[in-house]
Amino acid sequence: MAQSLASEVLTRIKWTFTNSLDLSTPAEVMSDTCTQTFTDGTGSGKAQVAWSDQRTITTASDETLDLKAVTTAFGTAAFTKIKALRIEVVTATTGYTLKVKAGSSNGLSAFFSDASDEIVIQAGGGLTLEAPVDGYTVDATHKTLLISNPAGGSVVYNIFVIGEGAIS
Repeated sequence: MAQSLASEVLTRIKWTFTNSLDLSTPAEVMSDTCTQTFTDGTGSGKAQVAWSDQRTITTASDETLDLKAVTTAFGTAAFTKIKALRIEVVTATTGYTLKVKAGSSNGLSAFFSDASDEIVIQAGGGLTLEAPVDGYTVDATHKTLLISNPAGGSVVYNIFVIGEGAIS
């Protein structure tokens, strides 16, 4: 049986902002939804591989994720392009964070302008990156992400990756 992927990334922001005045309560209502659908294959708006995991990083430690070799329910995924990436910090303890940057060896630098750049995701927060047209290139020398926990306790996070590549 051949593998096939259909996926969707949905981002929504919505609010009602009010101001209680003496004689009225004006309100601003905002709602915006962005939906990115990927069909099976390669090229713009297409993806072939998906991977997700819930992971725990202990106090003051880190882990390197090799996006050319992640285990899925179907085998080992080797991404060649990242079309969507989401990292959610499940732990909601004040002051706890995760730092995401290119790995020290064969770092995936596509998200960063400099090898020392990092993204900090705070407790209960998340980060979503989408590149549905060109994707972020993953190859033998640009394939690892370093996820670090500088917090005072263990941090649980979820990671989701959609992209082009193969399963072996």
